[in-house]
Amino acid sequence: MPQISKVRIVNFNYNDGKRLIADELFDFADKDGIVALNSLINLKNGGGKSVLVQLMLQPIHPKAKVAGRKIESFFTKASDHCFIAIEWFKDNSKEKLMTGIAMASGESSGGTESEAKGRPIKYYTFMSNYSDYNSKFNIIELPLSRKEKSGFIAASFNEVRELAKKSNGDLNYYTSDESRYWREKIAEYGIVQEEWKSIIEELNSVEGGMSEFFAGFKESDQLIDQLLIPTIE
Repeated sequence: MPQISKVRIVNFNYNDGKRLIADELFDFADKDGIVALNSLINLKNGGGKSVLVQLMLQPIHPKAKVAGRKIESFFTKASDHCFIAIEWFKDNSKEKLMTGIAMASGESSGGTESEAKGRPIKYYTFMSNYSDYNSKFNIIELPLSRKEKSGFIAASFNEVRELAKKSNGDLNYYTSDESRYWREKIAEYGIVQEEWKSIIEELNSVEGGMSEFFAGFKESDQLIDQLLIPTIE
C-alpha cells in the first residue's frame, strides 16, 4: 500500500465559519522526503482532529462521514468550496502519486435533510504522477491559491479541472458521475476504497471509536484470531 507523504488543504471553513484553513501543507515525510513517517497530530478537544480525518478521507472516498457528520454540513454558503490533496509514496517506485478532490456548494434543492445542516455539494477528483517537484502538477506547485497582501485567495472551483483539460494527460480529473472509475483507478495503486471505509471510517464513526473498536479484543489470542488473521486473509 502507498504511504502518505503530504496532505494539502485549501480554503476550508469549519466550526461554523469561525476557523479557516487557508492553504496548509502537512508534511509527513522524513527530512530527505523519501520515507513516510509515523505521525501524530495533537490538538485539544474541539481543535479539529475529526475534521482533519474527514478531510483526508475525501480524496479516497468522496462524501465520507465521520462521527455521523456529513461533509455537506460544512458547506453553508453558496460560495463555499475547497481543495484537498494527498501525496503518496508509491510502492516500489521513486515516483509520487497525488490524489485530490475539489468540493463546492451545489444548487439548493430546498427542504432536504442535508440542507438543514448544510448545502448539497458537487465535486470532482483529480490525479497526477511525478518524480520531482519540477512538475507543475505536484501537490506543492498546483495553483490552488495565490498569496496577496490580504492573505490567501483560493482558486476557483473549476481551476484544476481546466488545468487538467490542457495538461495533455499529466493531470487527470474524474467527475462525480465517474466515481466507479475513480475507485478502480486508485485501486490500481493499492489504495482500496473499501478498506478505508471499513477501517478508517468505522474507527471514526463515533467519538472514542478506537476504544470501541478494540473492546472485543481483550486478549492477544482474540486480537490475532478475530482481527489480524481475517484482515491478512
